[in-house]
Amino acid sequence: MIIDSKKPFVGLAFKLEETQYGQLTWVRIYQGRVKKGSTIINTSTGKKCKVSRMVRMHSSSMEDISEAGAGDMFALFGVDCASGESFCDQSVNFSMTPMHVPEPVMSLTIKPKKNEHIDLFLKALNRFQREDPTFLVKIN
Repeated sequence: MIIDSKKPFVGLAFKLEETQYGQLTWVRIYQGRVKKGSTIINTSTGKKCKVSRMVRMHSSSMEDISEAGAGDMFALFGVDCASGESFCDQSVNFSMTPMHVPEPVMSLTIKPKKNEHIDLFLKALNRFQREDPTFLVKIN
């Protein structure tokens, strides 16, 4: 794919991070531009997302930005997605090829110490699974 800022927006969420402000979604733009206030679509779920806050990351600090173009990497707040999901503007419906995830070579059985903590435990496992496609959760 040739990087082109004039074509419709296509981006890929490649990393998720929980912060004090909520989920921070890192996105790489493969074509087009995205601006603060625009609406993008998660092509995996079909959900529309409003781009409310965009930041460019510099080590441990963030810089608020209002626009990003093809080839840029930036982060979004307030977008509910999983790592590896594609985003487009409303004029196209492209889906980026997901990365190949090999079968696990190790497994581990874990459980919370107290049964009343099961909901928090499952919530944490779900968050890890959304962030890392190599992390699999099975309930037995």
